[in-house]
Parts: sequence; C-alpha cells; structure tokens
Amino acid sequence: MPDGINARPLGAAIAAFVLITVCGCTAASPMPTPVDVSLPGDRTLRSIIEAEPEHPVFEVVQETTDFDGDHADVVSYESGGLLLRAVIRRPPSGAVESPAIVFVHGSVDPDEYSGLTEYDELADALVDSGYTVVVPDLRNHGESEDDPAWETDMDVGATLDVVNAARATASDPQVDPERVAIVGHSLGGAMAVKAAVVAPDVARAFVALAPSHVSPWEDVKRFASGTPFYDTITAAHGDPEESPDYWRDVSALTFVDRMASPLLVVHGTHDDVVPIGWSRFLNAQWTGAGKDVELIEVEGADHFLNGTAPVTQRITEFLAERMP
Repeated sequence: MPDGINARPLGAAIAAFVLITVCGCTAASPMPTPVDVSLPGDRTLRSIIEAEPEHPVFEVVQETTDFDGDHADVVSYESGGLLLRAVIRRPPSGAVESPAIVFVHGSVDPDEYSGLTEYDELADALVDSGYTVVVPDLRNHGESEDDPAWETDMDVGATLDVVNAARATASDPQVDPERVAIVGHSLGGAMAVKAAVVAPDVARAFVALAPSHVSPWEDVKRFASGTPFYDTITAAHGDPEESPDYWRDVSALTFVDRMASPLLVVHGTHDDVVPIGWSRFLNAQWTGAGKDVELIEVEGADHFLNGTAPVTQRITEFLAERMP
C-alpha cells in the first residue's frame, strides 16, 4: 500500500523524511525552490462551510476493464472551478445501488500520480468486498487541472475536491446514495477528517488511516521546519501567533462540533512518518466533544499498516456495522 508522499515543497520534505526514516538514505534530488504564490484571499475550511454547496456529477472520459476483469471508468467532475479526474471501480457483481468508498490519496508525486495505479491493491480488495471505489485525482495531480494556490493553501482546495467527489459519487446511478464513505491514508486521512466537518452530510462514515495532523501547523512544524518552504508558508499566512484566525480556520479541530457521522482512525504503533500521538490527540479531542470515534492501534505496524489485508478487514468491518 503506497504512502502517498507529495512532491509539493511540504510533501518533498515529508518524502525526504520518509527516505531517511525508512531506508536511512537521503533524497536523490534537492527540495524544489518554493514559488511565490499570491492568493486572492485566504481560503479556509470556514470559507468552504460558508459557500454554497456544489453539485458535481461524473462524466465518463474512458471505459476500461484492465483490472483483472473488473470494470472501471475514468471520469471527470468539477470542483471549485477546476475539472478533475477520478477512477471508478465497480464490484464484480455489477449490482445497482452498491455501497461506495471515496478513497483519498495521500501525498504523491503529482506528475506521476494516477488513480489507475496508486493504492491499487487496497482498491481491488475493497472492490472485491462489494464496494464501488472512487479514487479522485485531487487538484494538481494526474490529469486533473492545476490550481496555482495549491502549494500554500494547506489542502483546503483539495478538501473541497474530496467533498465534491463524495457528492458526485452519491449521484452516480449505480451507487446507493445513503451508503457512501470517505476513506483516506496519511495526508488523505486528514482530508477525510476535514471533509467530515466541512460537509458532514456527504458520507455516512469516515476512515482515517495513519492520518497527518488535523491542525496543519503541526505538519508544517514537523516536515517543513528548517526548509525554504517554512519561510514560504509563514510569508503567505504568518504563524499561529501572527495569524491565529487563519490557522484556527484551516484546522478540523475548530469545527469538530459539526461532525455528525462515525469516524474510524487506524494507526500503527511503529509509524515513523506520522506520529501515532497525532491520532491519539484526534481521538481524545473527538471523544471529548462527544463524537462517535474509534481508534485502533495496530501493534508493530508502520505507516503502511503492514499491508492490504489487515487494513481492508478493519475498513470493511467498520463500514458493515456503520452503514449496513
């Protein structure tokens, strides 16, 4: 199960951290020079909450069956004025109104990423369990259109892409709109949590696998400190002391009271990329707010949670109980 380490400057910092942690080596290429991104205004989770909901639908771009005979479509959908791509894999039964999972990738090289290949084993396993699986290429990845503000927006735009992927999935005629879940790994796990508080009605259940922190400043401190990208971020947004409103409004924790669906968090005790303490913090905060959250700590597992089979089992057991 690939991690999803992103080639944006922050993601490059994460990628270098993974290389050093996992194999004891350093990255072959230097960190990219940060670009100067001028934002028309600070987009935040609050701005998504306050905006009118979008109502995207999938348009088929390409049909293919190159998944051991399973059917898949490459589709497009609109999100925040951008045209994005996604891959839809259908369960072998071809049943109408199947439950569905929107699977959110983590940080991956945006030029190399494809929903046809990333997380392939996990997607296949979930399809074989009877789910329609939608894997969106978030903005600036794969064949999706680029957003010039993407590098410094703390994944607010990508969170909107996840929300709109779930809305488009619910409108798909072969999906049961009452049984849509959002599942994400690593950075994608944090985006699943953000989607849950931004648009609590878009899914019946949420799963975060080894998620990064629900407050992006913690990611910045861990992965970007001492890099040029840290200076780029603070130049754009300041730090939490200088711009408390901004950093508060890009944190899912600020909006935890909006959470309305159950959340499963799965994290390995030997994760050297994303500290398990971050998931323990999430669990404590959500529990303290009276939310339906469950944390499973996988003893001895790393950031990849020891492979596809145990992850699939935990996801399917949770979803079978929470959205039968």
